[in-house]
Amino acid sequence: MRIPATRSSDDRTGPARRGEPSAACASRRPAGVALALAGLCLLGALVLRVWALDGQTLSWDEGNNAFFALQSPAGILHYSRATLDTNPPAHRLALGLWLRLLGGSARNLRLLSSLLGVALLGPVYLWGSRLSGQRVGLVAAALTALSPMLVYYSREAKGYPFAALFGLLALYVWVRYLDDGTPVSPMAWAAYVLAEALACGAHYYAVLLFIAQGVWLAADVIADRTRRHIAWRRLGRWLAAQLAAAMLVAPWVVLTLPTALRGARDASTWAPLSLPAYLADLGMALSAGAQGSRWAAAAAIVILAIGCVSALWRGPWRHVGLPAAAVVVPVALGFVAQRRIAFFSPRFLLFVVPPLLLLAALGLCRWRRAGMVLGAALALAWLPGLWEITHPTIQLEEDLRPLAQTLRTYALPGDGVIVGYIWQEGNLRLLAPGIPVRYYLGWFSQDGLDREMEKLVAAHRRLWLVTYQSPLQHPQNMAGWWLEQHAARALVTESGYGRVVLYVSPEATGCGPAVAQFEDGISLSCPRVDADVAPGRALPVSLCWEVEAAPAAGYSVFVHLYDETGTLRAQSDGVPVNGLRPFPQLPPREPVGDPRALWLPPDLPPGVYQLAVGVYDAGTGKRLNVIAGAAAGKDSVAVGTVRIGAGVGER
Repeated sequence: MRIPATRSSDDRTGPARRGEPSAACASRRPAGVALALAGLCLLGALVLRVWALDGQTLSWDEGNNAFFALQSPAGILHYSRATLDTNPPAHRLALGLWLRLLGGSARNLRLLSSLLGVALLGPVYLWGSRLSGQRVGLVAAALTALSPMLVYYSREAKGYPFAALFGLLALYVWVRYLDDGTPVSPMAWAAYVLAEALACGAHYYAVLLFIAQGVWLAADVIADRTRRHIAWRRLGRWLAAQLAAAMLVAPWVVLTLPTALRGARDASTWAPLSLPAYLADLGMALSAGAQGSRWAAAAAIVILAIGCVSALWRGPWRHVGLPAAAVVVPVALGFVAQRRIAFFSPRFLLFVVPPLLLLAALGLCRWRRAGMVLGAALALAWLPGLWEITHPTIQLEEDLRPLAQTLRTYALPGDGVIVGYIWQEGNLRLLAPGIPVRYYLGWFSQDGLDREMEKLVAAHRRLWLVTYQSPLQHPQNMAGWWLEQHAARALVTESGYGRVVLYVSPEATGCGPAVAQFEDGISLSCPRVDADVAPGRALPVSLCWEVEAAPAAGYSVFVHLYDETGTLRAQSDGVPVNGLRPFPQLPPREPVGDPRALWLPPDLPPGVYQLAVGVYDAGTGKRLNVIAGAAAGKDSVAVGTVRIGAGVGER
């Protein structure tokens, strides 16, 4: 990138001129000391952002980003519109490339944000050094490294650090290479445009940063009469850059803006904030982070205010105006935006934290030793919040890791996994990477449910269903409701609000030959089972029941697996058809299919086992006797032989 040959009006290589910021804060220490301090800042920033990075479970938003990152550009567009998603794609495209290079895992998903958060120290240091010397740059970088708000969102796989980095980088490129009246390098201009497009292409609120820049440039046109021709040239240059950046982002906006606005309105489930509530919420978050206490936020607000007021008081506006505008204008416009659409969070304005810290560093350096004491007090106020951020607690209600562990352990090649939300698929793909399954979104219509589910069962004899805060046997859970009626439930793992269930389709259909008649007019028919199965797998069994008259008792069915010594080694008990067809509700003399699945323990030793079926009173536990058939006089009937051996006949 070319540096203009003509020295700019804010070139710091020459002697200080009247009206410019004092160089009293410029570092006189040896270059080696400054380098060591910069290294400590980088190291501290890196440790805070990667320590125990995978200690917290992945959130919904992170799962959404993981899902989108693993899609093609066309897939990102399709699902953005289908889910009324509000985010543009720049960060997700970068995240997809990142995961393809490093491999999919929860840690790698967050690592990109961590490194972007560390990289933010670069433009902060350079801009601070340009404002008033190396010491300001180092202090600004140190504050950026320690800021709880920046640390917190550098540890989540979201687009806010991406937007903050490229937004600040665009402004620094402008200040360093474009903010004067001399001819500019096309490379510098293109770099500014690209950085702006990436920032706005990661989060729409980033556009407020560049509106702030426009306000600053327009104010300069009005205020600086002696350099008005240069100010007009700078403003025209900026307008051309906005047009170029808008052309890069416009195609996505045109294709998705209606659905994004609808999604934002649907998510606005709370009332807009009043100005005092807005400023209090925003001030606490930006100063002390999402985990900060009230006293820490109050102390941080006071110290940052002292620094910013000192920086602005001594000016000049020509140098501090842009970072000041980058804080004040987005905050003001953010209030207006949330009054119209109440879908707002302080994290949307994460990009104002770096310019805020730049101003604070400049002001604190002007206080010399007192400023260093205030800076140390600020770091001390931040420490409790930083401890909580880097030592996260596990939210068991939202934790999908136990469900992912079940899939990693028991999923087989060719299995299908049905999820109800895209964030579930995104999280499971990273928490259980490389498992040989195919994911499906359970977005079925009532009219097409039977057709779609029959296609899935035909393609996958084993289907896993992942639910969230939803009962299995409820019509609104359409996939679960259908599977409960047509397939055998084999394995259930629950964790917090989530559940993963394995369903197995029966190998045989129909009722097969009659094998036994039990007391109370209950008859059993089923094909004989002769199977070779590996331990830790599901054995499907097809049963069929018929009653002469609806019995009064609430009977349950047991399917037992016995070894050669007659010891019970596995069982499946319950009311027919996954509890949906109790015996008292069966129509007389009408066969009812009852698909079953017997889960074989992983530690089941090799051998030959016998499969037996019986009926018992669920209230008393008393078994019904067989009154007709080969097992007459017994309380169960043998229906097959199962051979257990590692690696054989895996189902």
